[in-house]
Amino acid sequence: LKQRLGLHEFPVIRHRLQAFSPSYFQGDRTLFSYSQENARTARVMTEKGKTPRVFLTKPLEEPDDAWTEVDLEDLCSFFANPTRHLILRRLGISLTERFVGMEEKEPFDLAGLDAYLLAQELLERRLSGEDLGPLQEVLRASGRLPHGSVGRCAFENLTAEVKAFAGEIESLVGARELEPLLLTVSLGRFRIKGLLSGITEEYLARVRYARINAADRIGLWIRHALLNLIRPEGYPRTSMLIGRGPRRSSARRVDLEYGPLEDAEKILEQLLDVYWKGLREPIHFFPDSSWTFARESLIKGTPPGEALEKAGRVWRGSIYDPAGGEQEDPYYELCFGEEDPLDGAFCRLSLDVFLPQFGAQKDPAC
Repeated sequence: LKQRLGLHEFPVIRHRLQAFSPSYFQGDRTLFSYSQENARTARVMTEKGKTPRVFLTKPLEEPDDAWTEVDLEDLCSFFANPTRHLILRRLGISLTERFVGMEEKEPFDLAGLDAYLLAQELLERRLSGEDLGPLQEVLRASGRLPHGSVGRCAFENLTAEVKAFAGEIESLVGARELEPLLLTVSLGRFRIKGLLSGITEEYLARVRYARINAADRIGLWIRHALLNLIRPEGYPRTSMLIGRGPRRSSARRVDLEYGPLEDAEKILEQLLDVYWKGLREPIHFFPDSSWTFARESLIKGTPPGEALEKAGRVWRGSIYDPAGGEQEDPYYELCFGEEDPLDGAFCRLSLDVFLPQFGAQKDPAC
């Protein structure tokens, strides 16, 4: 056959196992592809060996004295996402759209953030004694409910759930509410200003019609420490966070309670040190991943390597979580997208922040 074709050797083309192999996009006349999608994949593969980009090569300059005036809400927002706070507040960079256009389609269902925000509003109104029935027409007219029977059913189902939840917690948060506390607290070079509200004769209470996350815990913890630092006469020294039970659980709600503190000043000073460092560089603190590591290490006694592995699952996410892991946050991606930030600094900082909280919890396993 070779002689008949006039060839000394058969022409052999050795194709790669994957259609996105970089070999198809390097100018070889025998190996080529017109697939743009595979070309993008090949480009990513060839860039893997490059030196990872670094968002900040060195810490920013020390903030001026104006930054020592700390608003309570800003401090809570910082610990909900220190990286976002740094990029937004110190660098003035926003990674979200500045303009949100009008929806181009009508809502046909209640889901996601819209459902949560509406449920939270309905819960607050119910706890204040308001009748929820008349709100249906108002919400429908404002476009927050689907039209017709779909919207009516969605509203009725949601209000039924909210009323049941409110009925369970009214005995805890339905007591007479005390006057909010307007505070100004000096701690070293820092001064914290803010308003503590939602305080009854028994608790500083916060209610969330959702599962309690780590940012909720830290937000309550900061307010609880401030309440115990100033100790106003006639006010409680206990705080409570109420949220919905976890998925696939028979529990309808979860109550997180912090008891009185004797070292509130030390706790706040430590948190302010973390805050100050986070104003200069991206710190390795990620609320949900950090809480997972601390809980596994301090409460469950999980060996460090295994605890870090479980925190990594929260950070990276799984195929069963459509929202992805904590690393999907755009501010984390900007600063840590090409590295694994769950290192020794992450472990130490996670334990420093959450150890005092676990010690003050009525039920540390909560």
